[in-house]
Amino acid sequence: MKRRVEDARPPKRRKPRQQDIDSDLESNDEEPQLHNKPRKGPSIDEADIGEEEGEDELFEAPEAKKLRLAKRYLHELGMGRDEDEAVAQRLHEEVAIATKKIHHEIGHELSFGSPRFYRGHKQTPTCVAVSPDERSAYTGGKDCAIIQWDLETGQKTVFPGLRRQPDKGGHTEQVLDLCVSEDANLVVSAGVDRIIRLWDIRRPGTRCVDELKGHTGAVTCVCADPDASTNRVYTASNDKSIKIWDLNTRSYVNTLYGHTSKVLCMDILARDRPLTGGEDRTVRYWKMTQETHLIFQPPQTLGPIDAVSALTAQLFASGAQDGSVSLWSISSRKPLATIPNAHGGQWITALASVRYSDAFFSGSCDGVLRAWHSKKGPTDTAKSKPTVTQVAEASVDGCITSMCVAPKGGFLLAAVGKEHRHGRWISMKGVKNGLVRIPLHFTGAGELR
Repeated sequence: MKRRVEDARPPKRRKPRQQDIDSDLESNDEEPQLHNKPRKGPSIDEADIGEEEGEDELFEAPEAKKLRLAKRYLHELGMGRDEDEAVAQRLHEEVAIATKKIHHEIGHELSFGSPRFYRGHKQTPTCVAVSPDERSAYTGGKDCAIIQWDLETGQKTVFPGLRRQPDKGGHTEQVLDLCVSEDANLVVSAGVDRIIRLWDIRRPGTRCVDELKGHTGAVTCVCADPDASTNRVYTASNDKSIKIWDLNTRSYVNTLYGHTSKVLCMDILARDRPLTGGEDRTVRYWKMTQETHLIFQPPQTLGPIDAVSALTAQLFASGAQDGSVSLWSISSRKPLATIPNAHGGQWITALASVRYSDAFFSGSCDGVLRAWHSKKGPTDTAKSKPTVTQVAEASVDGCITSMCVAPKGGFLLAAVGKEHRHGRWISMKGVKNGLVRIPLHFTGAGELR
């Protein structure tokens, strides 16, 4: 025990030698050095500090100098925090754009440019889609053919298709709809022959690379899921069903039922949420994963729903054969606004919209393409509803069978022909079949992202 007590005693301090004392006196004014402990945060240049402070620093006590450096360090940290907040705000805006939560209020600034016509198809084109890079467009027609258009040069490439000749490698009956799957480099088309065909856009003009079968009636609609990671497409048919297809495995996934008659139109904006309209005079908003849907039926509608278009995640428009255009919210069973005779009594054959905005377009067989602005109602009224007003129109010779807007909102494409998409009730003499490109101008608005 005695040895342990002695070991616990503090060691004797060595008397400083005169050489050590002289060394300490020489370095009395120097700042203490911290070894093997790197500083965190922004560094401080003491030379710059000395230039700013002047000669007073020569007589500054070590404690005061440490306090001054600490204040400067905290000040620089505060500046960094401001910069971080600015970066965070910018990142928040980018995320909002990426997740499509920004609502562009551009309808009141919209105007049309000069149309450009591309002639093609031996019979009426029925559908149109644009590539994600906005360089190419694709149309399908009653002549069983699919055409790829170079929107800059106007050059066209025809994918094969001929009535009642399956050996050509294409559709054997009318093509009714198509879409572009960006992730799979495919154009997906469907039509009266009840077959969904896949075309490789990297090899234009060649035979279809695969076929998907399952519908028992004419396939009237096809849409690609906007989330490319799912790599899925949805189809609707005269057999009243909605089907899901996986392009990775090129196989059937599921079938949903709801419409009591033929499904005539489809659109999609959010993942897993297609929107359909049918001959049963209803619009249905589908939740594919839950296998449920919401039903919207315009009051006093006298005709089937021939066109639908989603504006935002909450708003969509519908067009009926009685000539009415209605604006809807998925949270209300009644339309927010209705235009009874949007095209002078002619039925609505096509709708399109600038995604995540308050602007949409309608087409018919009256020779006019119209642009509409859905304006919000006054905020001080609880029961206020938006109003829909026409803001622009463009002359289009023929029956508009389908429309789409470029991803960045710079132009609109319309498929025009002599007849309606689903029938031959009229035949307009002197009309040329083809594609119309109309530039869209937004006064004071930048590029839509």
